[in-house]
Amino acid sequence: YNLPITIKDFTIDMNIGRFAVADSTGMIFNQNMDGIYASLPFKLFSVSAGFGYTGLQNAKTTAVYGIPVSTSASTIYAFAPGYVAVLARATAPSLVAGQSFDAEFNSFFNCNTVADTDHLSRSYVTLGARGPVIPLLYYNASFCFGFALGSHPKAGIMGKGGITYYPDFLSSALTFTTVFATKNFLPFTDLP
Repeated sequence: YNLPITIKDFTIDMNIGRFAVADSTGMIFNQNMDGIYASLPFKLFSVSAGFGYTGLQNAKTTAVYGIPVSTSASTIYAFAPGYVAVLARATAPSLVAGQSFDAEFNSFFNCNTVADTDHLSRSYVTLGARGPVIPLLYYNASFCFGFALGSHPKAGIMGKGGITYYPDFLSSALTFTTVFATKNFLPFTDLP
């Protein structure tokens, strides 16, 4: 359910129920979540925050990195690993010379009852920037510090960067993206 709420000059956009959400890199948390997510735009920046639960998803379509969930072929719906998610993001689009900046904090608290859980709660702090370099050439860069607390704590970093060129030919684009992560960096969503 999407509910816009207007208070004076501001409009809060609220999503309630099951909705898709992704972090700014698209590689750490990128899946559906059940809960509430709200965003509030201001003149120079926007803020958004969410609170939800991942354990009501189907384990056959939603996976958490590092937690194997075995389901039988005859099972139609098996619950995914359960985490309480707290998400917060601030974005400053086109702040200076077309450059945009992001800062976000995402945290996932382990509520699993499955036998193969890693007993880790995961948190991520991400900073990012994107914008034009010269006409038709754009960059994006992000840096994330991730840490997992629990029976075997881990901490790691991930960096992602890319350049996209838009030649004036058939609405095409040429993109180069690279990602670096240390051994102990654990993303949340198990991307295929």
